[in-house]
Amino acid sequence: MKNLTVFIQNIITPYRSCTFNKLYQYDQSYIVYYMSKTERDRNWDISKINIKHKYWLDKFGIYFMFKGYHIHINPILILKVLFNRNIKNIILCVSYNDLNIIILALIKHLHLTHKNYYCWAEANYLTNGARQESKFKNFLRKFVYSSIDKAAIVPGEMAKLSFKHWGINFKKFIDFPNTIDESSLEYSCENNRNKNQLLHFFMPVRLIENVKGILNFFNAIGIENIRKSVFLIAGDGIDRHIYEKYIFDNKLQEHIKLLGFCDAKLMTEYYNNSNILLLPSFSDPSPLSIIEALYFHLPILCSSHCGNHYEAVIQGENGYTFSPFNKDEIKQKYIKILESRDKLGNMGETSFYIYNEKFNLDKVVLNLIHEMNI
Repeated sequence: MKNLTVFIQNIITPYRSCTFNKLYQYDQSYIVYYMSKTERDRNWDISKINIKHKYWLDKFGIYFMFKGYHIHINPILILKVLFNRNIKNIILCVSYNDLNIIILALIKHLHLTHKNYYCWAEANYLTNGARQESKFKNFLRKFVYSSIDKAAIVPGEMAKLSFKHWGINFKKFIDFPNTIDESSLEYSCENNRNKNQLLHFFMPVRLIENVKGILNFFNAIGIENIRKSVFLIAGDGIDRHIYEKYIFDNKLQEHIKLLGFCDAKLMTEYYNNSNILLLPSFSDPSPLSIIEALYFHLPILCSSHCGNHYEAVIQGENGYTFSPFNKDEIKQKYIKILESRDKLGNMGETSFYIYNEKFNLDKVVLNLIHEMNI
């Protein structure tokens, strides 16, 4: 087959596999090259990921971690993608600071390949890493992205604003929002949301304070307001002890519940029986939990640092956003959504409408195929 399009991806993930499966279902000219099966801080069971797309896994690549960074070295992958005459388009899906991506960018700058370059980037200039600017990072970012001669494939408005913030221009943007695997989730109309005496806020987050801002949120709304709701926190992390102490010291065991790791079945149960999704993140490029909340007909209260809030939240219609650095705004938006209890059903229906319009997997994939063929 000629005119193949290859995604260069670091590892196999369940949410990306679902997208690639659907893409391959519509157009078999799309293939994925994986640098490695997984990385050390990932907990997915690869054997349970349903892979129905065409792919090639580099079994000869080198992978290790250095000072918290994932290092992939894949010379065979690079040679394979560059010397396969049937490959016309290369989509760089990994971060600009990945060694393989830097090498591919250098090859393009040296005019050693005539293949079309695209990038798939969840750029968000408000993440913790992006806010730590340096001249070297700026140089490297511009060096890699200036090798893109076709288009930047992005999840939405946050990425476009981020590239503008960094002074990086592309010939074209292609919208390609993150999507979810509906097969592992099931919305139930017969849920217990209306039976909750207190509003239940569902928080699927890692327990890392400087990333997810959980304690920052609680400190902003205050103990009295915490007692007006129930907060269900699904996830584990290095700061669990901090939250356990906070809950114990303030006698909040009935209002803040640390659920630990939850599998798909439990996540479905909590999504179905909670009233509102809450994400108070300091740093969240494009969280899938927001899309899952839309699918489960949930209103959303989230930080404006969550990259996909531009597409997912219509202020006052299906939720509210706030700056995680503005404690007055956090408290104000929390109280607003408490006062909207009678409207939560309609807000949830608006969320599901947004999901169907902007995050439906078939629509998202077909739009990519159309834009790539223009």
